[in-house]
Amino acid sequence: MLKLFVPAYEYGESLFFEIFENSDRQISISHIAKPYFELVGDPQRADWIIIPIFSSALTSDKGKDLVSEAHLLAQKFRKPFAIFSNTDIIVDPKVTPVFIFSPGTYASMKNQVELPVLLYYDPIQRWQNGNWKPRIFNGVIEIGFCGQATRNPLKFLKDWYTIESLRFKKKNGKSPFLYIPRFLPAFERGRLLRSLESSKGLKTNFLLRSHYKAGATTTADKNKVEKEFYENIYSNLFTLCLRGMGNYSVRFYQTLAMGRIPVLIDTDSNLPFSDQIDYKNIVVKVPFSDRFKTEDYLIDFLKNKTNSDLVKIQEACRKVWMDHFNSKAILENLSIEMKSLLDRFNGTDSKG
Repeated sequence: MLKLFVPAYEYGESLFFEIFENSDRQISISHIAKPYFELVGDPQRADWIIIPIFSSALTSDKGKDLVSEAHLLAQKFRKPFAIFSNTDIIVDPKVTPVFIFSPGTYASMKNQVELPVLLYYDPIQRWQNGNWKPRIFNGVIEIGFCGQATRNPLKFLKDWYTIESLRFKKKNGKSPFLYIPRFLPAFERGRLLRSLESSKGLKTNFLLRSHYKAGATTTADKNKVEKEFYENIYSNLFTLCLRGMGNYSVRFYQTLAMGRIPVLIDTDSNLPFSDQIDYKNIVVKVPFSDRFKTEDYLIDFLKNKTNSDLVKIQEACRKVWMDHFNSKAILENLSIEMKSLLDRFNGTDSKG
């Protein structure tokens, strides 16, 4: 069980990371996290010093002071220091060393630890009545995608202006964010999907949206759009997963949950719990620089695989989601990840 120290602070109504809960201004370990974590009142006894609220609530002067003070405390007692992010673009903590736990981390950036995206229900239970079946490969490579993707020049200009405005503020010291890449998700998806549609060796099943979630506003429309989304994943052996504004794909987790094989376009991505999950056997990972060669990666992945092999891979995808990415499993596996990081921090891990 990992021992956590939380600095004193007026946390108020801030949103807490799932390890913690705040009742009557009393911070405690959440019910589902109690088997894996405990709070201690003495930082010297702690394994980790942690700020329990998301970094998006720490951009005020008061919040920055909390980060600075917690970091100094960690340095004093030689403890690893962690913050949690819940925004697509990670807030700059302005201190180092610090472990940043977040979806959308970058593999090339030190001490960023990928968190999985939590789905709030099991899509197989909801949309397939709990009856999962594998997709049988008939010799034709099927790849699906349902979501926002467009090469519309007005959308391109709108997204470009948003990104460049953020980068300008960052350059002039008026942005709270750590790193803002020049990446236009809808445009990049549109370009890649168009290229895949022209591939003679692929059967593409793309349902393109010009707006996020097809612009649905009513409950009935939202349910219809969501059902179409999951049906698209379920009816294809492979689903293309390319990041959004943050450096992660929610569709990646949704594809695993449906027991299908993600085709992940790697944009300097980390994958969560990678020491615990053998992703290379269940995910087709394509470097962003090779994205227009995705068909080649699919052919290579399928080489020498029988239908029985592909059924087992789909079963493994589903099992990975069930065993690692529901709310309880996320915290259990996060505790394992944090214990491994602690060992490395203390120099006791043979991996170095």
